[in-house]
Amino acid sequence: MEEKSSPVKNSKDGLSSLIGSSVHAFYETAFILLPVLVWGLVILSVGPTADEFWRLPALPFASLAVYSASLRDGVSAFHQDTLKDTRERELIVIAGLIGVVISSVLLTLAVLSSRKLLSYLHDPFYVVVWSILGFGILLVFVTKAILIRRKKYGH
Repeated sequence: MEEKSSPVKNSKDGLSSLIGSSVHAFYETAFILLPVLVWGLVILSVGPTADEFWRLPALPFASLAVYSASLRDGVSAFHQDTLKDTRERELIVIAGLIGVVISSVLLTLAVLSSRKLLSYLHDPFYVVVWSILGFGILLVFVTKAILIRRKKYGH
């Protein structure tokens, strides 16, 4: 009589690979953001208010970094020539390129504003910066988690 693998064992393996890849993806995503986090902490430690952290010119740079990383990892994660991988790779590339372009524009405006070459940026500008950054962090985290599950766990 053949022994069948227990679904409990398979779900535990799946859960451990999901948790393991998520933890690994979290560390790699945090590593991408580390320079901006250190910059922000140093600036906050010398006296500026939290409002100045909200308007940090490095935030669009962080956004540019996460979208670039999602492009790199998305192509690596979805490299097989299946229809599903091709479609998902195209979606990651499109999202990454749109993110890179928007982040570049936001970075340019933030730098011009910090150098006083642009008179004023309205508050919705910073809402857009944080929204684009948040979506980019989510995109790079998911992309890295998929890449890690495929490479390290064989899923």
